[in-house]
Amino acid sequence: MTRSPSSVGKPQNPVASSETSSSAASEVYANSSIPPDSRAIAVSVDGLSKTFKSLLRSHRALHDVSLTIHEGEMVGLIGASGSGKSTLLRHLTGLVTGDPDSGAITVLGSEIQNAGKLSGRIRKIRRRIGFIFQQFNLVSRLSLLTNVLIGRLGGMPWYRSCFGRFTRDEKRMAMAALDRVGISLHAGQRAGTLSGGQQQRAAIARAMIQGAELMLADEPIASLDPEASRKVMQTLRDVNQKDGTTVVVCLHQVEFAKRYCPRIIGLKDGNMVFDGPPEELTMKILQEIYGAEADDAGIMDTITELPRSGGGGEPLSVPPSVLAN
Repeated sequence: MTRSPSSVGKPQNPVASSETSSSAASEVYANSSIPPDSRAIAVSVDGLSKTFKSLLRSHRALHDVSLTIHEGEMVGLIGASGSGKSTLLRHLTGLVTGDPDSGAITVLGSEIQNAGKLSGRIRKIRRRIGFIFQQFNLVSRLSLLTNVLIGRLGGMPWYRSCFGRFTRDEKRMAMAALDRVGISLHAGQRAGTLSGGQQQRAAIARAMIQGAELMLADEPIASLDPEASRKVMQTLRDVNQKDGTTVVVCLHQVEFAKRYCPRIIGLKDGNMVFDGPPEELTMKILQEIYGAEADDAGIMDTITELPRSGGGGEPLSVPPSVLAN
């Protein structure tokens, strides 16, 4: 179901059949089995639209997107390239503003933006939000420990932040965060000499000592090998489950989203077309979301489930290649 502030718990119309798939992008795959969540709301997006304009053309990146994410959730955003995943994520921290006719975005009880205008308290709100970028955004010539300590700058007095004067307690906090993500042995090493997976885990540790209540990750495993990707996603899940931190992660890899995120939101051409648990993310829905990019997202390598003949029993797993014959 679409979890907007006004429609939590209300079932939506299912997507039309393949003959009307051209209009399906504006409809949301329903999941009426999920009851309204009693936890506080961490993220509320109400009617967000975004148009990028240039001299020659304009492109509508988001179309009237509304959703609600509750505290403690771990949500995966999936979709093909250009579907609006990263654009939506950047709106949640005010890095991008919506169109003038867009509604409000509220994060952790504070309004981030409304009608395309940022809140005057945006800097203060951002201190509570950790943003993990695809390219790590570490200073390669600084040590891993110093890079993690940078997460404390927003809450430090200006005279200490200007000169990078960190207290002993702050250094202990950074070491504890590095130990938790499994790379404390590299604390004194220059960040640029570490592997991509280690650098990404350092970026997560930086958000941890920032004290982030909401962690946003934009394609954090896009450039990593499978084992490094697993460690990064496991670290994010650990932060979510043990600390209760709300995590929203933008992913292109469907299998990682299904494995680590109890809730998945699918975007296509700027429209939200799926919102539900991974077990309801069928092959038909995935092909509708990804289209020609299904192979790149690893969808065609997954196993399709069919009901056993005669009814009842467990689903019968059949490789997609068999279905094509």
